[in-house]
Amino acid sequence: MWEELHAPVVPVVTFGAFDVYPRKAWVNQTGHVTVRYLEPIYPHEASGRDEMMVLLRRRMLESMMYSPNTIGKPVSAYRRYSSVLFNLIMIAILITVSALFHDLLVNQWGVSWRRILGVGSAGMVIITAVLYVYYVYIIHIGSGGSAGAAEATKKKAQ
Repeated sequence: MWEELHAPVVPVVTFGAFDVYPRKAWVNQTGHVTVRYLEPIYPHEASGRDEMMVLLRRRMLESMMYSPNTIGKPVSAYRRYSSVLFNLIMIAILITVSALFHDLLVNQWGVSWRRILGVGSAGMVIITAVLYVYYVYIIHIGSGGSAGAAEATKKKAQ
């Protein structure tokens, strides 16, 4: 994809994500996660895919030498309880908004559950289709994606 788009690659390194959501865990834990965006690697810096992978790996490993101080440290009780409280508040807001929409649609406007599910499902399908067409046919091909690859294949065949 990098070779087709001729766009800079921005390496991203995350610290602490494994501690927050370890393997075989049913739910995530509270903790510190740091996301570090590194300097972009421009297309002229690497001549091919292998050289790009080496350069990308080197920059990521060099960045990992300077890890944040919060890695592996437990979260304070205050932060843990404030996180739980925030989640409970968000659940309460979600339940309240759902009850208001239910009252408005079903009780006041007389809309059936079948119609709500049908219109909601159709809306999701339409939004997904529009986003797919926008990404694949407008952005990707417009930036030289598949069309550029087809032209390069034709030139190699000649």
